[in-house]
Amino acid sequence: MYRTVAAYSDPLLAHIVRGRLQAEGIPAWLADEHSVLMFWDWRLALGGVKVRVASERFDEARELVRDLDEGAFAGPQDEGEGIPACRESWSSRLAYFALFALSLPLPWSRRSGGHG
Repeated sequence: MYRTVAAYSDPLLAHIVRGRLQAEGIPAWLADEHSVLMFWDWRLALGGVKVRVASERFDEARELVRDLDEGAFAGPQDEGEGIPACRESWSSRLAYFALFALSLPLPWSRRSGGHG
């Protein structure tokens, strides 16, 4: 007998959870994955993509899913600058103008390191 340990409206999240369960040695499979992909506007009515495990491993899997939802397996956050808020440059503005006004695609260069 199999039990549903979690359900997700996004199939990608269900695959991530299934992969984590399998990495911990808990066999898991997805139910209604293809139905949700085919009838995406019905995904909530169908109950989403269900991650299912064997009944004898349900408690262990539920605890792992709970830890996953709380962010226990999240990677370290970078404290660096990251991506600058404004990624436009004069060359990107020129390329957009050429594309829309002249129907002429032009390549442009991005700023490196957040400097103009």
